[in-house]
Amino acid sequence: MEIRLHYTHLVMDLVIRHLSMEICNCLLKEINKDENLTVSFTVENTGKMRGTEICQLYLTDKVSSVSLPESLKRFFRVELAPGEKKTVEIILTPEHFSLINADMQRVVEPGLFEISVGPSSSATIELKGEVTVK
Repeated sequence: MEIRLHYTHLVMDLVIRHLSMEICNCLLKEINKDENLTVSFTVENTGKMRGTEICQLYLTDKVSSVSLPESLKRFFRVELAPGEKKTVEIILTPEHFSLINADMQRVVEPGLFEISVGPSSSATIELKGEVTVK
């Protein structure tokens, strides 16, 4: 799965764009609850200055048995020269998909999860995808 969205973050002559995201190693966007999931995305500096981007990955459980907010699961600092593109690969383990249920047990519940990537959890999130955990 590849999502092509345009995101621009301006600081003087520094322009960082999150270009695309792929959710790998899953057939029909589904994984078993004991499997890892690889998410990769490309970041590009289209500006004239060297820059740093803090790329953040958020996970939202859309159908959990308990109410949960969107949560930051991983983040990476990416250094980019002018015109440089880098692909960041993140492996999400079952622990990242887990929650504490009403019985106070850590479990991975089946359901739909939204994966979001961007520089923060605010409206600047531009790359999104979904995966179903069976």
